[in-house]
Amino acid sequence: MKKIILALFLIPALYAQAQVAENPFEQYGPFQTKTLESFAEATKSADDVYKLKSENEDLSKDIQKIERLSHLQVLLLQNNKLNALPKEIGALSSLLYFQSAQNALQQLPAEINQWRNLLVLKLFQTSLDSLPSEIAALQSMHTLEIQSNEADTFRLSAALSKLPQLKSLTVYNTNLMGFPRAVTNCLHLKEVYLVSCKIKKISSMISNLQALQILVLEGNSIEVLPPALFEMTQLKSLSLKGNLLKSAPEALAQLKNLEILDLRGNDIPSAEIEILRALMPECKVLF
Repeated sequence: MKKIILALFLIPALYAQAQVAENPFEQYGPFQTKTLESFAEATKSADDVYKLKSENEDLSKDIQKIERLSHLQVLLLQNNKLNALPKEIGALSSLLYFQSAQNALQQLPAEINQWRNLLVLKLFQTSLDSLPSEIAALQSMHTLEIQSNEADTFRLSAALSKLPQLKSLTVYNTNLMGFPRAVTNCLHLKEVYLVSCKIKKISSMISNLQALQILVLEGNSIEVLPPALFEMTQLKSLSLKGNLLKSAPEALAQLKNLEILDLRGNDIPSAEIEILRALMPECKVLF
């Protein structure tokens, strides 16, 4: 869990309000319902189980029994020696929140298309190369977070564009091999965090995201900012910290609603930063 917590804190305090660590067992599911911490205990009293936190339990032989937990609304699996989720997990049709950490999942089963009520999906330290197309069925999902995926490359599914409620997307320490085209078709996104994803260029289609208010592209290898970025006048926070920028175009001043611009960790002349600060007096420019 230490690695996961560290990853979360690497996203700067500047955006802490959007990334505050939530307690899903308080936020989701029936109020004041008991959270079980034993998988075996949960499957024995399945009709009364709404929240389950299974940490450091070997579930490799028993995970199929999860279908008994049909009322489950909040599920956290951590370090359970799982490299796959069984098709029986589709029986969790009441699920609101799902998180897997330190399980080397190589794929998600098609049966997740039965998670019609899911709001939040978080996958930490997996080995996925993509998300299944069936993710398009998760019509209620508003938050997707992927951290420290260990596959050589990871592809974000085009099916994400079919999720009308998706407002927040975080991908951290995952090899995206470029700016994911799928993201530019998710027109309802308000927050996008693509941190340490080996991105070299920002897609010219970024301007499609007219609802976007927070864009964090830290720790990548971006050298040039595309003109399309300057069209995103609805942006309130933009972080390009830790990239390879050598210039700060005056066109950034076109982002009239920008409140925070983070350019730290780039080789930009100080004189250009001062010009930006003069052009954007209402924006806090960090350098």
